[in-house]
Amino acid sequence: MPFIPSTGVWKVVMEGGLAARTRWASILHVSSEGAALTQAEADNIAGIIGDAWEDSGILGYLSTGWTLEKYTVTDLTSESAPQFVSVAGVQNGSDGGQVLPGQTAGMIEWTTGLRGRSFRGRSFFCGFTETASDGLPLAAVVTALTTWATGLIGDLNTASRQLGILSQFHGTELVTLPDNQRVKRPTPRDHGLFTAIIEGQGETVWKTQRRRAFPG
Repeated sequence: MPFIPSTGVWKVVMEGGLAARTRWASILHVSSEGAALTQAEADNIAGIIGDAWEDSGILGYLSTGWTLEKYTVTDLTSESAPQFVSVAGVQNGSDGGQVLPGQTAGMIEWTTGLRGRSFRGRSFFCGFTETASDGLPLAAVVTALTTWATGLIGDLNTASRQLGILSQFHGTELVTLPDNQRVKRPTPRDHGLFTAIIEGQGETVWKTQRRRAFPG
């Protein structure tokens, strides 16, 4: 897949573990608003995200085996743009209860001011415990997820950054394979399209993350 430039956009990969058995990662996109990516900027972004975790109260529903260990921040302007790893916002869950199966995830639905597949997104997080569930996520868990999302949007705005949805593909096209079979493939954009997120909402049912049929 060719590199698709996205000027002024930073990809933030949050990475962690669950009871030393499961590795997880979740991706956010942040507009640089003209700033150059440096280690200090990566630490600042990581710190903002980590503080939002703490302030939301969500850590109280995540297993003590759940960790958020590092943030990899990459400038997507070009293939040779900088990348930095930060541990400024590392976090640990604090609930000692039995952890739910690893595929059981709390989900946040992200929306922008525009409709359509290219202008919405989802974030999935594992590590919740039985304390957080009565078959569905407790109302307090949904509230905490929403609080994390809302706080993150506001805190990044305060820091003159924007949380957003990055679309690198648009629609599909028919591609002929070497055996002459024709299949649909996502159509890459010439340049990534970044749209600011205006709202994040915690989902009221547990989800299982599956790869989307087409990116973008």
